[in-house]
Amino acid sequence: MLVAERSLLFADPADRKLVDRLKKEYEDNLRQSDERWNKYKNLPLDDAAKPLIPQYDSARAIWKPLSRAVVDAALPATRRRARRPPQARWATWA
Repeated sequence: MLVAERSLLFADPADRKLVDRLKKEYEDNLRQSDERWNKYKNLPLDDAAKPLIPQYDSARAIWKPLSRAVVDAALPATRRRARRPPQARWATWA
């Protein structure tokens, strides 16, 4: 997910195929992460692991909307940059 987030921020906005692929990778990885975490929580856990579950759930509840905000912010920016001519894009980054 982190790779897809970072890659979306720096993706060539004209490359819609790449942007769509990275968005799909992000969504797939997020879904897999949820599935795997829920499977782990349902395993028999020892006394040392049990207190970590709510701590991780709390951290994850903070992280997920932030991660989503990064992706959502990258997508409109990618679309905005795609509408500008290439020389205008590079001039704003210089």
